[in-house]
Amino acid sequence: MLPFVTPAVIAGATALIGRYFQKNRVKAEEKMIQRKAQIAEANRIFEKLSKEMSERNVLMMDVFWSYTHSDKLNSGTIIKKKDAKKKEDLEDEREKRWDAYQEILIRWNTDLPLFLVQTKRYFGVAMYHELLKIQAQFVKMHNIFHAIMHDEIPEPDIGYKDRLIEMIHAFNSEMIRHIQEEEVGTLHPEYQKKGSAKK
Repeated sequence: MLPFVTPAVIAGATALIGRYFQKNRVKAEEKMIQRKAQIAEANRIFEKLSKEMSERNVLMMDVFWSYTHSDKLNSGTIIKKKDAKKKEDLEDEREKRWDAYQEILIRWNTDLPLFLVQTKRYFGVAMYHELLKIQAQFVKMHNIFHAIMHDEIPEPDIGYKDRLIEMIHAFNSEMIRHIQEEEVGTLHPEYQKKGSAKK
C-alpha cells in the first residue's frame, strides 16, 4: 500500500527542488560572469602590453634607422653628408627620435613590473618567462644604440633586431591564442592543475 502524500508534502518537495535548481542556476550564472570578466581583463592586459611593446620596438627601430641609414630617413628626406644644413637637420631628426624613444622607454620600464605580474597571473609561467626574454632583448638593443651613438661599434649586429621582432610576434600570437581558447586567469590549465592537486 502506497503511503499517503499530502499536498503540503508535495508543495514542500517542489519548493525544495526549485531552490536546488535555482541555486545551481545562480552558481552557473556567477561562473559565466566570472569567466567573461577574466577574459575581458586578459584582453585589456594584452591590448595595453602589446601596444606599449610595439611602440617601444617601433620607436627603437626609428633611432636605429637614423644612425645606421643617416642618408635616408623614414620620412623620405634625403640628407647628403656634405651639406652642412642637411647635416643639422639630420641631427635634429635624430634628437627628436631619441626623445620619443626615451618617452616610451620610461613608460615601458614603469609599467613592466605590473605587466610581468599580470602576464604570470593571466597567461601562465611560460608567458611570464617569454616576456622576460623580450625585455632582455630590448636591453641588448638599447646597449647597441648607446654604442652606435658613441661610435664604439662601426657595424651594429642586426641579428638582435630581427630576433626581437620574431619574439614579439610569437608572444602576441600566443597571448591571442590563450584569450581565444579561454585559457586565462583561473581558466588557465596551470590554475586548473593547482586546483585539482588541492582536492
